[in-house]
Amino acid sequence: VGVMVLGGSALAKNLDGPVNMLFSDKVDFVEEENLTVYLEGEKIESDTLQYHDFDSQKFISEIIAGEVAPINLEENAQYYAVFENGTIEEIIASNNGARHNHNPVPATIKKHIKNKDGSCKTTYYDGAKCSCGQIWKYSIIDEETHKVCPH
Repeated sequence: VGVMVLGGSALAKNLDGPVNMLFSDKVDFVEEENLTVYLEGEKIESDTLQYHDFDSQKFISEIIAGEVAPINLEENAQYYAVFENGTIEEIIASNNGARHNHNPVPATIKKHIKNKDGSCKTTYYDGAKCSCGQIWKYSIIDEETHKVCPH
């Protein structure tokens, strides 16, 4: 699911329909002041979902050459990819079985795990994503741990 969000009341007032229906049926709400985005009912913090620029050319070459294996998605985790153009995609499945020539695109990967005790851990990676859903991790950008999950 790709989501492109534009904020601003001037834009909304000049449109015939609501802004949240213009780009995707997955976007529930856009708030002008702090740009709050809801994706399928879950609040997405825009300040934590930004593309992190990194030297991806060598990494992409290694993926295409088969030198870097894609990661297996954990069932208890939520994954998102943020691309350089600002597009955010939720990664819900990967096509592990199908063989094709991957076309990996550099992305910032967000992995969120909510634990049974109500805590959570979010890890941000430099990485890449293919249209088939496969993702590759290059390096960790940041990690956040919360005793009570705010997500």
